[in-house]
Amino acid sequence: MIAIALTASLLNFAGDDSAAHAQEATAGRVETMPLDGTLTSWGRLGGVSVDALGFVYSSAFGEEVWKIAPDGTVSLLADGFYGASGNAIDLNGDLLQAGFFSNSIHRISRTGEVALVADQGLAGPVAIAVGSDGVLYVCSCNDNTITRVERDGTAGTFATSDLFACPNGITFDDQGALYVVSFSNDHMVRVDAEGHAELFATIEPVGGHSEQAIAARVAGNAHVAFAGGNFFVTKIKTNSLWRVTPDGAVSHFAGTFVYGQDDGPLMEATFAAPNGIAARGGTLYLNDMTGTWARTARASLAIRKVILPR
Repeated sequence: MIAIALTASLLNFAGDDSAAHAQEATAGRVETMPLDGTLTSWGRLGGVSVDALGFVYSSAFGEEVWKIAPDGTVSLLADGFYGASGNAIDLNGDLLQAGFFSNSIHRISRTGEVALVADQGLAGPVAIAVGSDGVLYVCSCNDNTITRVERDGTAGTFATSDLFACPNGITFDDQGALYVVSFSNDHMVRVDAEGHAELFATIEPVGGHSEQAIAARVAGNAHVAFAGGNFFVTKIKTNSLWRVTPDGAVSHFAGTFVYGQDDGPLMEATFAAPNGIAARGGTLYLNDMTGTWARTARASLAIRKVILPR
C-alpha cells in the first residue's frame, strides 16, 4: 500500500510539473538559444533571418554573417561585407544580405557562395522584404526611402515620405501589404502597391506605456516581423518587444525595459538592445548583445527565441 501510494504521489507530482510547463509554454516565454560558438560584433547589431529548415542567420553590422543550425552549431557563412545590416531569405532559400556602407545587396547560398544582386540606387540599405514575385523592397535609411530592386538588379525609388526617419525594418503581412518601421521615430507605416505611405501605428507614443519607457525618453524602432496574424517590433533603445494587431492596436509584449538577457515569461524576461527579428512557425528569433555599445571593443551576440502564446 505504501509503495502504491508513493508511486501515485510521484505520478501526481510529475503530472503537476508537466502541467506547469505546458501552461508556461501556452503563455509564451523567452529562451536564449544555446550555441556551440561565439557570435562577435564591434558593438553593433545587424539583421536576423530564419529559413524553412530552421537555420538562423545573423549579421553584426560589420564584415561577418553567421549561420546557426537548429542544434546551435555556429559557422561563419560569409565575410568581407562593409556594414552587414539587414537580411532576408529569398524565394530559393538563399540569404539576401544588405551592406549598409557599401550600398549593396548580395545573395549568399547555403554553402557560402556570394553574388552581387545590386549596388546602384541604394542609400544605406538595411532591412529587405521579398515579394511573392521575387522583387525586393529595401529600407534605404540614408535618404528615407523604400527602394524597389527588380529581379535583374535594377533599383529605383518605390516610396518616400516624411513619416520615414531612417527606415530600418520592413515586412509583408499575410495579405501582401507592406509595412515599415524607422530607427529614428516610433512610426509604423503602411505602404500600398503604388508606393503611397500612411501612418498605421505609433509604437511607444508620446507619454509611453510604462514608467521605464517614459524615463528613457527615446524614440525609434529597430526591425519588424509578421507572425500569427500580428506584427512584432523590436525597440533596441528600450530593450523591449512590442505587438501591433492588424487594426493598429499597440501593446508592450515582452521585456522589462531593463538591459539584460534573462530568460523566462514574456513580461519577466530581459533583452539587451534587441534588433533583428524573424519568424518561423510560432517562434520569433531575435539577436541582442552583451558588451559595450561602441566600435572600440568586441561584444558578444545572442540569439533569443520568443515562443509565442498559443
